[in-house]
Amino acid sequence: MQDDRRAWLAQLGEEHLRDLPVRQEVAALVVEVHALRRGAAPQPQVDPTGLLDVRAAAARIGLSTSTLYKLAAAITIPSVKFGSRLMFKVTDLDAFIEQRRRSPERVAGFLRRVPTGAQRARR
Repeated sequence: MQDDRRAWLAQLGEEHLRDLPVRQEVAALVVEVHALRRGAAPQPQVDPTGLLDVRAAAARIGLSTSTLYKLAAAITIPSVKFGSRLMFKVTDLDAFIEQRRRSPERVAGFLRRVPTGAQRARR
C-alpha cells in the first residue's frame, strides 16, 4: 500500500505538492480510498478546531439552519462569530441538547411544580 501511495504521489508531481499540509491531506485521502476499496468503513473527518458551521451544526442537532441562526442571535445557544461566519463548538451543541433532554424524572419534577386547575382557582 505504501508503494501505491508513493507511485500515485509521484504521478501528481512534486511541484504541486510543495506545501506540507496539502501533502498530508492528499496522503490521508489516498489511504482512505485504499481502505474503501478493501471494504473498510469510512472514518469521519474531525475538524481540528472542533467547530462546525451552521449546516453541520443544524444537522447534528436536528434543526433547520434558520432556527439555528435565530437561537444564536438570541444567545440561546453559544456560538463563535468569525466575520460573517457563524460557528458552533460540538461540546456546546451537546450541552444544548442535554439541557433540553426530557426524562421521566425531569417531567415528574416539572409536574409537581405546576399547579392544577383547582389549585389555581384557590389563589
